[in-house]
Amino acid sequence: DYTEPTKQLVVSNGKSVWIYFPDMKQVIEQDISDIKNKETLLFQFGSFVDNIRNKFESKILREEKLEDKNTVLLECIPKDENAEFSKINFWIDREKWLPVKTSVYYNEISNITVTFRKIKINPEVKPELFDFKIPEGIDIISSPFK
Repeated sequence: DYTEPTKQLVVSNGKSVWIYFPDMKQVIEQDISDIKNKETLLFQFGSFVDNIRNKFESKILREEKLEDKNTVLLECIPKDENAEFSKINFWIDREKWLPVKTSVYYNEISNITVTFRKIKINPEVKPELFDFKIPEGIDIISSPFK
C-alpha cells in the first residue's frame, strides 16, 4: 500500500500486475506473463544490494533516530555519470539490518521517498492475497507495456 502522494495498492501474482488507485476509481492492469526477469518490474532491495559494490560509491553518513528505530544512513552515489538519479539514501535499522526508509534523488529538488512500516519478516501469506479482485465500478486501464 502506498499512501502518499496518491493512495495506491500494487498487487502481483507473477502473471499480472495491478496498480489500483481507489480515489480515482481506476486500476492499471499489466500482463507480465511473458517477462522473463520479473524482479525488474518493482524495486527489489535484495537484488539491488548485490549491485551496490559494483555500481555505486557508498558511505555511511551518520547514525540517525528514525521514528522509534536506531538507523544508519547509507548514501549511494552511482558510478555511472549518466545514471537516471544522482543518489540513493538508505536508512538501515541497526537491529534487523533492513531498510526502513529509502530516498531516490533525481536532482537537487526532485526525489521519491518510501518509508517502510509494520515490517514483518517471513509472515505466513495466503496465496489469494496475490490475486487482485477489481471492485465494481472501477475503470480498467490496460498497460501498453509488456
